[in-house]
Amino acid sequence: MNAGNPSKFLIRSTPANINYELFLVGLLNSKFMLIHDLKGSTTSFICDKEVGKNLHSVMPGLRLDESIADEEFLNPVGLVVYNQHSRSPYDRKEEKPIFDDIYDVLGASHSYACVCFIPSTPNDITLIKARVEDALSRKETRQTRSRGSKTMAASSTESVQTELYYDSEERSTFLSILGMLDEIVLLNYTAYKVVIIIEDDWAARQYIQSKIFVMEEIKIPKTGVAEIYRNMDGLESIPMTPSKSYPLLKFSGNVYKEFPMQLPSVPSKGGEVLLGTILGNAVVQSSMPIMIRQNTLNLGAIITGLPGNGKTRAAMSIFSQVKGTCPKVRMAVISPTSEWNNLGSANGLYVIKLYDSRVPINFFKCDSGIKIEKFYEDLAMLVASATNAGPYTNSIEKCLLAAFRNVYSKNGKPDPTELYEEIEESIIEQHGKRTNTGIKYTKHGENIRAGLEFLRLMLFRPEFTVTEGINFETLLSNGVIFDLSNVSNSMKPFFYALILNQIYCSAGSLDDSGDAELRMLIGIEEAQMLFSDDEISATTKDLRQRIQDFRKKGVGIVLLTHSITDININIRRLCQTKIYFRQGTDVIRYAISDLGFERISEDNAASRMKTLSQLEFALNYIDAQDGRRRVAGPIFLRSAHLDEPRAPEGRSTDYGWDCKARTIQMRISVKAADGKPVPGTKVDIFYLGEKVASTITDPDGGASISSAIEGKPYTTHVHAEGKRRPCKFKVYAKESVTVTI
Repeated sequence: MNAGNPSKFLIRSTPANINYELFLVGLLNSKFMLIHDLKGSTTSFICDKEVGKNLHSVMPGLRLDESIADEEFLNPVGLVVYNQHSRSPYDRKEEKPIFDDIYDVLGASHSYACVCFIPSTPNDITLIKARVEDALSRKETRQTRSRGSKTMAASSTESVQTELYYDSEERSTFLSILGMLDEIVLLNYTAYKVVIIIEDDWAARQYIQSKIFVMEEIKIPKTGVAEIYRNMDGLESIPMTPSKSYPLLKFSGNVYKEFPMQLPSVPSKGGEVLLGTILGNAVVQSSMPIMIRQNTLNLGAIITGLPGNGKTRAAMSIFSQVKGTCPKVRMAVISPTSEWNNLGSANGLYVIKLYDSRVPINFFKCDSGIKIEKFYEDLAMLVASATNAGPYTNSIEKCLLAAFRNVYSKNGKPDPTELYEEIEESIIEQHGKRTNTGIKYTKHGENIRAGLEFLRLMLFRPEFTVTEGINFETLLSNGVIFDLSNVSNSMKPFFYALILNQIYCSAGSLDDSGDAELRMLIGIEEAQMLFSDDEISATTKDLRQRIQDFRKKGVGIVLLTHSITDININIRRLCQTKIYFRQGTDVIRYAISDLGFERISEDNAASRMKTLSQLEFALNYIDAQDGRRRVAGPIFLRSAHLDEPRAPEGRSTDYGWDCKARTIQMRISVKAADGKPVPGTKVDIFYLGEKVASTITDPDGGASISSAIEGKPYTTHVHAEGKRRPCKFKVYAKESVTVTI
């Protein structure tokens, strides 16, 4: 191509979400032409070569092919146009080109149509303003003449109508132009003159005039578009602001629409945690990384997606990188499966497999440095919510608080079995009464006891009945994975509550000067097990407040769920790092809203969300640059690569912690007052209010029970002959116990 000739760039694709006004502002002081091939249904840019090469930076997602501008007009006419209506890019209903049907209307009979965008200069503004002011000052009235039709009895008549000029459309247009010219001055002369060039045809001119106000028609000699481009600086027109001129941009409907992707101005490369690499145009794999600062996790994160799409792997990548770059960060993950175990072992974290290991844990122990009142109040709320007792949740919480108040006022490390007995007493006091035949509960009392059945079942396992147990601060300082894969699904919410209360208390002991650093990172798989979508749920309200408070303490919480609707919308709003893998079709519209896609691109984004492959996700996050945080995204990424972690061979999950509580076979000897054994007598043995054995004493007066937890209280009912009611004894389990009736 010869020097000085314009370049033609054929538009191959555009982003689905086009901000036309920002596009014009980005091309300021660069003239260009849009040429519409009406028969071929294509659109091209005619501009200087250097301008064409930079078009993709002005409109990310724009793809162009360079060719030679050689189209010719046989009988061209230029139309000087002015848009009287200002359309804002925030007015979604009106954000569309004026010539939205130009290809359909003119495509059959015309070859080309050009729209010339000519940057205006201060001299243009001054000249046009003077002409408009002169026109307004010279004309006060105008005359129009009309002829009446002939009738059978009347000759031709003629009438003259005089209009006041200030009521005319012409004067209104001039005033609009004056106001706009003043606005252009305030915009530092950011404006474009627009001239439309078409074949001189009545139908075409009528079409243009029906769409936009035509100020003047200019005769142009037969020429080609390259010559028009070189001479277009000499064309006179009305300067218009970008908000008035951008509706004249129109691209062919046949142009492929890329899925929306809003790139940060500078991709995040300075963070410590790699989230993934950008998918160009939401589809093409790139090597451009997105990295975040660790302390942005303090603002909360949510990772969701259908099973098998990579959400757990993405979370593991984050935790592994945090542990690698900052080993001092306290870390805890609660998982309903064993997926995290290898990663935990590979990174030196403790792995506690509940119901499998013999690690002694007292979930009711309040470690030093934590306010006891806050500890048991939160514990009561979380346990009551985990019982899933429906309308009786508040009643359970009330009973728990009454029991906890009595116990924790005496001891911050209560025996769990004694604590349960105190809870039973609280239920009896509030919702039951003792009778000659036993205890009679109200309907509320029966439901409360049923809701707390999980607590009793847990205390049937020796490792959870210890008084001391492991120190949670030790676990968290090193990092810990709680594996609940061996726990029944109905019991998991209960253990979530107990574990989270300990983690929350440790987080609460941190001071409020941790905004600039990450001190603790908490991961909760299947978070919906505890945090219901119910707006009035106590745990939902509690978590909302904690996410807000955690920022100041340097605590990050990462919630993982299969569906975003499993988590209350107010919690989702607070979590400022959102990693959304492929969602179910019924919740995609909520995901699009959460991620912040523009309304006009929602349909395209939703279509892409439905087709995301494994390890691909949409992201909205906080970018921290130069000590300042700003929202970035939404963009599409492929998850960071994480090799399958391998645990060191032979590593034990008991870590040498000795569970002193053990099960034994307990023999109860029943004797009479004279010391003789009482054979053939029925003996019922109860543990935590539940009958665990019923037997008949042997010839030596003995009754045995296997798997009794050593040192824990058991209640024995001996149905002695000749007595109306059984004799009751409270004994502490050991290998041999004697009771006298």
